[in-house]
Amino acid sequence: MQSTQPDLDDLFRALSQRERRQTLRYLDRQDTPVAVEELATTLATDQQRHDTEQVTLALTHKHLLLLEETNLVERTSRERVIATDATGAAIDVLNTVCYYFE
Repeated sequence: MQSTQPDLDDLFRALSQRERRQTLRYLDRQDTPVAVEELATTLATDQQRHDTEQVTLALTHKHLLLLEETNLVERTSRERVIATDATGAAIDVLNTVCYYFE
């Protein structure tokens, strides 16, 4: 796993969308890499959506790319992702912000 901490502006950009926040929270609870389809199914269920394919596309082409660029997730293969060392710190920031503002 990578240990590079994201820039603060990049971190807040990564946390600015619900799908990415849910992704980080889910991956942070997993001990092993997660298939993108499993992640998409989980997010679709959490959001009460039936279009898992659309969620998969958004994850693959938008959300996971940004999270990977920010070093908050790492692709272990084309179809699997895992949290990085920086993910826990990002979750701490997210929880603190949510405590005061959500």
